[in-house]
Amino acid sequence: YVRLMNATFALVAPGHQPASYRLAEVMERGCIPVFFGYEGALLPYADLVDWSSMALNVPLDVDFESVLLPLLEDLRRDRARVRAMQQAVLGAWRNWFNSTDSYSSSHRAIVETLRRRFAFQT
Repeated sequence: YVRLMNATFALVAPGHQPASYRLAEVMERGCIPVFFGYEGALLPYADLVDWSSMALNVPLDVDFESVLLPLLEDLRRDRARVRAMQQAVLGAWRNWFNSTDSYSSSHRAIVETLRRRFAFQT
């Protein structure tokens, strides 16, 4: 956990579902999520969060040494893009994943998703 506080990227491995506490912890620290083995999965709050702007999605059979690590090293060199991705991650965490307030962000995300899908007016 201490290393996560200083990480740029964090691997989000499959669990029972993509929206596990692991993802929220990664996002809270401003780490860029690297979804590992989620190809074809619907990521949390897909109607609200532009995951392609703030995360990477790699297949389960990715070769770490010859593909993933060089990809992350190349991306890390682009400081402006990394900073933009981290800011997007923190914004999504504050808006939709933070549960420290009395009316949790998760509840707001569910309500907003329903409102958008069914065109409810507020």
